[in-house]
Amino acid sequence: MTFSDYATFFISSVKKLLTLFWEQFALVIWNLFLIFLVEVLVNVQGILAILYTLWQTLGVYVVAVLFVLYLFDVTEDYARAKFKLPPRPELGVTWVNRGCAFAAILWPMSELFLYFGEIVDSFDFLSMLEHDYLRGIIFFISFAPFNNAIISIFVFRELIRRRGPDTKWFGQTAKYWIKHFVRYCWCFTFCIHIMIQLFMYIFIKFAVASGLEGDDQERVALAFFLMMLALMVYGGLCAILGLQPRFPLFHGACLVHCGRLKGSKGD
Repeated sequence: MTFSDYATFFISSVKKLLTLFWEQFALVIWNLFLIFLVEVLVNVQGILAILYTLWQTLGVYVVAVLFVLYLFDVTEDYARAKFKLPPRPELGVTWVNRGCAFAAILWPMSELFLYFGEIVDSFDFLSMLEHDYLRGIIFFISFAPFNNAIISIFVFRELIRRRGPDTKWFGQTAKYWIKHFVRYCWCFTFCIHIMIQLFMYIFIKFAVASGLEGDDQERVALAFFLMMLALMVYGGLCAILGLQPRFPLFHGACLVHCGRLKGSKGD
């Protein structure tokens, strides 16, 4: 095993990755670009400031982490080929897949931190997490009234519904598909997003409007905040371990929209 052999293998893997990325995600990137283009037409300085904040607080770290995870995948593939071990299953979960799945919790967590800012400020770790990493996403969600809905539509249409050959589904699969594991994790966090939106509507329209006492409001808000945060931590740990974050009601919704993984129990 020499460095030159590894370098040659790495360059070859990068070329395959770029080809695959272009074939499967070029349309996704184009649709995302159109969303930001509309935002720019509305407020150029505002969206540019948000993009800069997103890159400084989160983007640079996401790119760095995904690159390191990709190195892990390439090294594992190289070691398997060098020592004549069985290759990784074509549809198996890679470290990059785990990183992409873990990134799903950043959206509902930013949403939760936006709505419950006072609770976040009461915990030093959460306050640091919000200020140093999630500030860009929070700025984007609060930048325009429909931005959160735009994110929801984009995640559902461009990520969750892109079923591929690893999925048992009664209809057609997408030409440019995403692995079932990644889509399932994003659908799990989408369910958390729905729960947050539903709670905020009921809490404000009924509980607060009906005169719920301030102390009771704080207790209800704190209980809901901790419950959603626990679900996100659970989802993040499952993503790192390469497991589906199953939860009652959420699991059924994920199967409806993601399909069932081929070869899984109940196939």
